[in-house]
Amino acid sequence: MQADLGARLRIADAMALAASMAGDTSTMLGAKLANLRFRIDPSGIFAFLGLIQSSRSKGEMRSIMLLSPFMSDEEIRARDAFKATGRERDDALRSMSALFSSL
Repeated sequence: MQADLGARLRIADAMALAASMAGDTSTMLGAKLANLRFRIDPSGIFAFLGLIQSSRSKGEMRSIMLLSPFMSDEEIRARDAFKATGRERDDALRSMSALFSSL
């Protein structure tokens, strides 16, 4: 982002952008916060729920559930269990732009 905008992005703008992305499930940030497997907009979520509701058998429902955008509890636990090593954190801090490293 800084490569596109340079050092011109104000902190208030960055915070507004992050808040907007967090509430939008069609962004990677919003999808992660909503525990979704992939980015999907609200119309896609409603279409998926409609497919489930219209399924005629348990086999059909199982097939539809394979396409589910929603993470299972097991997937959420596995994702949340990841911890960066000290070296990974240090590398990330070194590569962070001056714009955000002071936060």
